[in-house]
Amino acid sequence: MGYLSILLIAIALASDAFAASLTFGMTKKIVVRYAFKIALYFGFFQWLMAFSGWFFCLFFRSVIEPVDHWISFGLLVAIGINTMLHSREEAQKVNSTSIGPMVFISLATSVDALATGVSFSVLNIDIIIPSLIIGSITFLLSFIGVYLGKKLKKIIKNQSIIYCLSGLILIIIGFSILLEHFLT
Repeated sequence: MGYLSILLIAIALASDAFAASLTFGMTKKIVVRYAFKIALYFGFFQWLMAFSGWFFCLFFRSVIEPVDHWISFGLLVAIGINTMLHSREEAQKVNSTSIGPMVFISLATSVDALATGVSFSVLNIDIIIPSLIIGSITFLLSFIGVYLGKKLKKIIKNQSIIYCLSGLILIIIGFSILLEHFLT
């Protein structure tokens, strides 16, 4: 597998983290440290899950592959609905950069990286370089996503719309993961 293929896989895997980072950008006051922290969580978990999927292929394949899409779907839809239904203060707790919510959302958006790591293991592809590319691309796109979310926030002035849009984006990501599974 060539580097171009790995780069395209990394971009595809980073798309849900990018979309989720948009929601963080729309719901928070953005500083570089904040954007870096969001990107670091998403990039780290994409790298970790790709590497873990490859490393523990024999243990996870039979357990995770049949339900990975349902796990991601359930987590993202639950977070999205919670963001849409609760007040601004509650939504900010969900969109917090504290460790609990960040790990939860990072895991939800990186389950597909776990499956990719399993695939690389089955194909006998060394995971070191691909997992680093996956994590780096996710980091970069998530960092950009936070700032694009900040720009969207300036365009959309109504805070209620921002939180509904943020929740809707997470729900759409969940459904797209489910749809992708059934179409492939």
